[in-house]
Amino acid sequence: MSKIESRPNNATGQGESKALAEHNSQYPPKPSSAISPGDVEETHAAYVRYLFHQNGEFQQGKLVLARRPIPDNAVAVSTGVYFLTADQEDRLHEDVPSKVIQNECTKDGRVAHAIVAESDALEDGVPVQTIVDWLSTFAEDWVGVDEYSFYYSGNRSIHLQTQQFVPGDEIDDLRLLAEEFNAMHDAKLDTSIYKENAQFRLVGAEHRKTGFHKVPISPDADRQECIKSAQTPPEQRQWPFELPAPSHHDELPRRFEGEDSLYSPPLAHYRPGFAGISPLPSEIGKQVLRGVYKSSNPGSVESGRNRSGYARPFSPYKKTGEGDARSVIVMEQVDGLRQDRWSQETYVPAKIEYAIGGGDGSFTRSNSRSLVELSPRDFRKWDFEKGDQVVIIGGNSGSSRLLKVEKMTASMVGQALESKDRQKAFEILSNRGFDVGSSGYNSSRFHHEVGDNEESEAAKIKRGIENGTRERSYDNLLTVVCRLLRIDGWDSAYNWCRDIFGPDFDPEETYEYLKGPAEAYSDYSHVDVPASVEDAKRRGKS
Repeated sequence: MSKIESRPNNATGQGESKALAEHNSQYPPKPSSAISPGDVEETHAAYVRYLFHQNGEFQQGKLVLARRPIPDNAVAVSTGVYFLTADQEDRLHEDVPSKVIQNECTKDGRVAHAIVAESDALEDGVPVQTIVDWLSTFAEDWVGVDEYSFYYSGNRSIHLQTQQFVPGDEIDDLRLLAEEFNAMHDAKLDTSIYKENAQFRLVGAEHRKTGFHKVPISPDADRQECIKSAQTPPEQRQWPFELPAPSHHDELPRRFEGEDSLYSPPLAHYRPGFAGISPLPSEIGKQVLRGVYKSSNPGSVESGRNRSGYARPFSPYKKTGEGDARSVIVMEQVDGLRQDRWSQETYVPAKIEYAIGGGDGSFTRSNSRSLVELSPRDFRKWDFEKGDQVVIIGGNSGSSRLLKVEKMTASMVGQALESKDRQKAFEILSNRGFDVGSSGYNSSRFHHEVGDNEESEAAKIKRGIENGTRERSYDNLLTVVCRLLRIDGWDSAYNWCRDIFGPDFDPEETYEYLKGPAEAYSDYSHVDVPASVEDAKRRGKS
């Protein structure tokens, strides 16, 4: 006797009443005998489960194909998308309760939960803008999602929705993340939505208490604007989630006539709990964020992408729109490197002062704790540590300019980028001894180029003189003081010389030593040269 034949045919799902017969007729017909069981077993299909409100009662529907139109009277949908095997689809036809199938998918790792967030704080008098700020900060800086939409629920809540997911075994991690966020920001996000078999109100659903609809809102809407918009139902969506079309859709058998589902070949070596292989279909992989709440040790390349407190990764290598302009990132490294255990991509945790993407520069990020992607070539060159100020100038071949700069320089470059003036940023760097490449500002022969090194030669010499590993030769001293004059002006160069020479410091000799280059080259026209040795002494450190 086959597996299907051995199961009772009269099993019914709890809450799946006969009143939903019309809805459940959307469930696909039984598979044709023309398709062999072997063919059927080689694909998975995406399903969701709706909650209905009809005849004054809430009722659960069966699992249905995710890429079927949203049924009438549905008010909520599962946050989970469940990827059923052919056997599970057959058993669903035999009236095995949907919850049983959901639990099986959860146990086997074949569920992805939509990343959503909500707050019911409107009922406590919290302004819409405050809630919007909570939700956007949570999405961007804590979860790592920077594409999302806001909605008014029709009653007391503001919702945030994305088209990205977390694996089923990380839904509790999302809850932990939200709880930490609430504690740190004194916020009121609803953490009860992050659980197995949870459901989320559909856009357009009418709230039974107010008669208002769930509607999209702008980020700057106020309470009255929300209520006004909610009085008219929005345009109905076709599907609850924007799932990708399978790349190999035409290469696989279609089990049911007219079915438009999400397929994936089996992963023969997958076992639940084995992190090396994902049981989720490859087509949805780009929409799945893994490791939203992973602990990691600073100062090492850690397996598992720690997104807690970090925005979505910023890539120095991607471009938007037309043009060949390179990306520029001004950042401070705030922790040790991270390596994603699935993709093996490497990231550096950073506080980005300002970043502008390659191409037309339309993609920017500022004042953000973010992960910054490192190519294999840049990873091999990375020689920075926590607290370092770094400028990354993206390279098409995955080999970027990696420049260690001082805080003042980082601030100046960040201000130039904020004005969308990449050329000005390159000029600032070049005037401080950094080689920004052939497409950047071309510095004069007096600027010390750094090639592919992360730090200017002048900075290395300065540090070497300070720690005793470099000689205080004329050439070394000239290199350093020229750099200090360009960056911080006269007082910085003068005081550094005084600190280095200690009791051997000669004010008159130092005055003449610095005055020469400061007055000889136009690059130092900004330097305020003291009128005399005595004036230099007064301005120097006491």
